[in-house]
Amino acid sequence: WHTILDNTGPAVTVNGPVRVARPNRNSQGRWRVTVSGTASDPAAGDQPGSGVAMVEVLLQGTDQLQGLGWQSATLNSDGAWRLDYMLPVFDKQGAAVANPSGLYTATVRATDVVSNVTVAGASSANTFALDAAAPVVAPSNSLASVQVITTSMEIGGPVSDEDAVQAVEINFTPGEQMGALAGSVLHLAMDENQATEYFRDQAAANHNATCSGAQCPTVGQPGQRDLAVRFDGAGQYLAVPSVINPAATPFSAAAWFKVDAVGEVQYILQQSDGTGIGRTWLAVETDGVVRSFLGGSALASTTKVSADTWTHAAITYDGVTLKLYLDGMLEASAAKTLEASDGALFIGADKGLKEFYTGAIDELTIHDRALADYEVANLYAYGQGVWQAATLSNGAWSYTIPAGDNGIEGIYQINVRGKDALGNVTQAGGQRAWRGEIDTKAPSVQFLFQTDTSGQVPTTRYECRAADV
Repeated sequence: WHTILDNTGPAVTVNGPVRVARPNRNSQGRWRVTVSGTASDPAAGDQPGSGVAMVEVLLQGTDQLQGLGWQSATLNSDGAWRLDYMLPVFDKQGAAVANPSGLYTATVRATDVVSNVTVAGASSANTFALDAAAPVVAPSNSLASVQVITTSMEIGGPVSDEDAVQAVEINFTPGEQMGALAGSVLHLAMDENQATEYFRDQAAANHNATCSGAQCPTVGQPGQRDLAVRFDGAGQYLAVPSVINPAATPFSAAAWFKVDAVGEVQYILQQSDGTGIGRTWLAVETDGVVRSFLGGSALASTTKVSADTWTHAAITYDGVTLKLYLDGMLEASAAKTLEASDGALFIGADKGLKEFYTGAIDELTIHDRALADYEVANLYAYGQGVWQAATLSNGAWSYTIPAGDNGIEGIYQINVRGKDALGNVTQAGGQRAWRGEIDTKAPSVQFLFQTDTSGQVPTTRYECRAADV
């Protein structure tokens, strides 16, 4: 007999992001970054080594950043390994890390079957930057002391980012739309632009939507307002923990949707049973009619929707009457007694998870009260808001508020957001730059005349009307 002496640890390589990368979130909302590489066990003399048994990774950050200990990677039979490294929730001082950004070093070690461990060296470490933070866009100093804007004026300020600033954009929200989302208990803007299992609820209640693997819809699709998600009809859907018990409180629910085709049932918003009976909140039926089955019977729209066309659907319930709206207009109403259910909400699937939506969905909201007719109309109008590009130059942004025929009239909120090259965007809560009255449009003038030939001498009456906000 003979003994093989194996006292050498495995060799490893590590491939992190090349320069700077954006981490992604799992279904629990935890940030993670993907690292990969190879591991091999050198020969013991003229005999094969014992083989690689385990690969582990440690991320360590500079300043207040830190990793979350050694984490085990998935090791393939060919020696390739991969890990979605989970980043910590808190930094070294115990402060929450909302958007992990900064310089990290990934150190890799492998252990072979007889417990030899990789000796630290150049091939076992890789340094790279993470950037999950949107650009910092300073509001315009020229707006600081202004309550009414009456002439064309340039606004602007500095903008900076960990990586490269790609754009700064401006939005003018009319006064009646400022409160369109106020009091919502769920707001899924669907503006994610990176593959994810986590869709952030922008309302205060933190009802985030989640999915897993192939069940996740495609993000970054053209939406009605900004971006949308697209479902393929083959098993993709989002799940949201219980938000509202329909029998216990007044509520409203709304969403923008665009079906690929009409001819089969398309479930937009469905509640699972939970401890009660979950009903279909919103669906497009085979005939193109939008229906809600809350209360156990159908409430149907009079208008039929068309394929490949954005439509806004909303329902409200005040405890007595269920109402259905399309594009801000009341379509149908009926007295209903709704069943209790504390089940989760499915977006894009029936409650049996057997039938799935094909098309895009955007701007899904739920309020814990019945919206009035005008509030539904304002929510519809909010979904049509647009962003305009500002000018970028030497670390600053600028935008000229138009006047004259292209001027603006009314009460407005000016929102400003930044985008970087990795797709990070200023969150809604940090976009507001100014509120007040804008009147940069000249008065409208009408010149009217009316001729009267009923008498002996024809007469003409002239009238000039001027109107301004």
